[in-house]
Amino acid sequence: MKKITIMLFAALLFSCFMLVGCEPAESVPPEETAAQTESESETEAVTETEPETEPIVIGDINLAELYPVSQTESVVEVTYQETSYAKRKVPVPYLDIVSTESNLAYGYYNKNYFVGSNIFVVCKLSGYKLLAADLTEKVVYDLGISCSHFSSYLVHDELIYYVGSDNHTLSVFDLRTGVNEVVYVFDHLIDGFIETTLDGRYISMTTYASPDADGKYRATIFDMEKREIIDIFDYIFEEEDPVANHHMLNPVDHTQLFFAHDKSIHRNLDRMWLYEIGKEPYCIVDQETTVDENGNTIVLDQLTHECWSYDGKGLWFVNYPLPEDAPYGICYIDLTSSDRTVQEKFTSYPYWHTSCSPDGKSVTGDTVWGNKNVILINLETGEEKPVVQNIQIASGGLDPHPGFSRNSEMLMFEHLNKDTNLCAIGIIRIADVEWAEE
Repeated sequence: MKKITIMLFAALLFSCFMLVGCEPAESVPPEETAAQTESESETEAVTETEPETEPIVIGDINLAELYPVSQTESVVEVTYQETSYAKRKVPVPYLDIVSTESNLAYGYYNKNYFVGSNIFVVCKLSGYKLLAADLTEKVVYDLGISCSHFSSYLVHDELIYYVGSDNHTLSVFDLRTGVNEVVYVFDHLIDGFIETTLDGRYISMTTYASPDADGKYRATIFDMEKREIIDIFDYIFEEEDPVANHHMLNPVDHTQLFFAHDKSIHRNLDRMWLYEIGKEPYCIVDQETTVDENGNTIVLDQLTHECWSYDGKGLWFVNYPLPEDAPYGICYIDLTSSDRTVQEKFTSYPYWHTSCSPDGKSVTGDTVWGNKNVILINLETGEEKPVVQNIQIASGGLDPHPGFSRNSEMLMFEHLNKDTNLCAIGIIRIADVEWAEE
């Protein structure tokens, strides 16, 4: 009996211990439980969609799944060029985008036609058809779209903005998906020559003298996000010198638009102008002049072929070498400075066109007299290095117009391909350029 009592007492103690150690958790109000469940559900949702927000890798675009391979265009590598005497190695090897049936070109005004550093969007002058050249795979694809002019398209990330053949429609084409969308149909004409700010939000478009602009030269600034016109500016000059061209948006300030007043190809005393939304346009450069024996004013600075620096603080341009004893070279004007006189910075060659790299480390130019060369300038050392020499110029105003990719890794230029006798696009890897040791 005593043994049984001890066992019962032990069982009772064990039960009490279990009740104390396994006391149920404090009750949670139903609303808190629901909120917690919703929060957990949101966390799971974020986890599921995370891969969709990863940065896009350009090399992952499989153009072959969306577009047909062109049978008449290709990418070839050039390491030697033929002369009448012998084979001679070119200073820097380059890739050449070539066609067997049409000139290929890109617009001078806009500086970006690269998607990353391995895809270049080029315009086929036969029908102004757009092509995508994969520089890694050396394959060219037909995108199946056409624009109004080889200067009427631009690339921003993986989007191609272009003006349609009706000269009224602005469209956007997604290179990754192949989707083509009309952005806006303008009442007035757009001749092309479109540019964008670095963020891709604002676009400027120009109309050369046309009936709907009462014979004036017009620029339109458009907000891509709101899809509305911000400003339309009609250039108003005297009838004998009405030309206004080379309009370019400030890369970081859409309210500033550069344009040139072209009285003639040369002798332009007031060529470089700036328009700021809501203000009267004004000339931004004081050009050097002299007086001849008859008392006539002679303009010494023959300014042309401008481009904004990518920080939006100033412009690079060329002082054209005419006459031969005139000052020439690649110049820069700082719009944040009160000094607006022309300062020649690079004068080793008679430069023709110029462009600057987005990273601020390089400037490029082509030469006009004698041998036609493409020169790369190292802004850190000041070295002016020919990277392509003795190139031929294609007909139809397709000058070399050298420029850079958005990531500053590639240099592009136009030239006449000797095998096809058509304009081709040369692409140089900046990393292949060997600079002299200091």
